[in-house]
Amino acid sequence: QPDATAPRQAAAVFEQADEMVIYTTDSLSVARRTIAYVLQANGFVLDTVIATMVQTRFAPLPRQYGARACARSAATAYLRRRGAETLIILEGSWLAEAKAVTDRKVRTAGARYEAPPRGGNKAAFRQLEAVAHAYPGGRVFYRIGTWQDRLN
Repeated sequence: QPDATAPRQAAAVFEQADEMVIYTTDSLSVARRTIAYVLQANGFVLDTVIATMVQTRFAPLPRQYGARACARSAATAYLRRRGAETLIILEGSWLAEAKAVTDRKVRTAGARYEAPPRGGNKAAFRQLEAVAHAYPGGRVFYRIGTWQDRLN
């Protein structure tokens, strides 16, 4: 019987996707080390690494993903064991300095596929996608995430 909590797989990224889930047969400790390495190899700077989470700092978003010069990105990977597999829930956000002079100097938003082609949201999503597909032997699924998913 199919797992009702499993994300929907799509032939192409579906437009509302804001998270990726990597399914792997690696143990939690191997998955944690591997995702930390893959994040660093894709331009992220590690901040916090604990048993079930890897979090990065905001760092310049590489231009190859279509970002503006001032954009910065960060990622969080939540690790959960489900049966014989480890799930890595990968989400990201981006940060940009405001161009207008206001009280709010920066803005931040989640990485999303559904965004302007040259926008920070989409660039951050492309960077996460590169991470997900670089995970050795992992199966990548796209989904619309909810905060409750991170608690299970």
